[in-house]
Amino acid sequence: LARALEVAATALDSSTGEDHAELCLLLARAAIVARRWSEADDYVVRAGRPDDARSSVLLAEAAHGAGRIDEAIEHANEAVERSRPDQHPEVLCEALCIVGRLGRLRDPDASAAAFRRASQVAAEFGLRPWRVEAEFGLGTAESLDQESSARISSARDLALDSGLLMQAGGAEVAGG
Repeated sequence: LARALEVAATALDSSTGEDHAELCLLLARAAIVARRWSEADDYVVRAGRPDDARSSVLLAEAAHGAGRIDEAIEHANEAVERSRPDQHPEVLCEALCIVGRLGRLRDPDASAAAFRRASQVAAEFGLRPWRVEAEFGLGTAESLDQESSARISSARDLALDSGLLMQAGGAEVAGG
């Protein structure tokens, strides 16, 4: 991953316009996967797309990873506000799942509402990986109030049907 980031960063110097912005956002995502939070922030800024919901999603993920929870919540909420399901439903689903994850302990009702909406959008647009994520998130949110949640089993089954074995394993471990 580190080598891929280096190679892509070199390509970034010769890119322009929309290609430059898109590559910056891809590099920010890769930096998040590599747990390089400040580098992710820098790439989002370099993309120059502050009103793009994807920028807010990436900033939320980086802030969350770096332990800046209040900042992460702010960016995640901005991403939800900026997202339009008819343009990029996957971005809206990701933003809602971030809101759900971050809100589990602070505001369980808002967390559940975010996961429910993410599940609905994912189902409407056929985004099975996001639906699994949302259903699993909703199940874990419900498990904070109850001993167990049937949604975790449902999320596991949906993950298995979709070939998402890692997500199915996570649901199995969580008690599904």
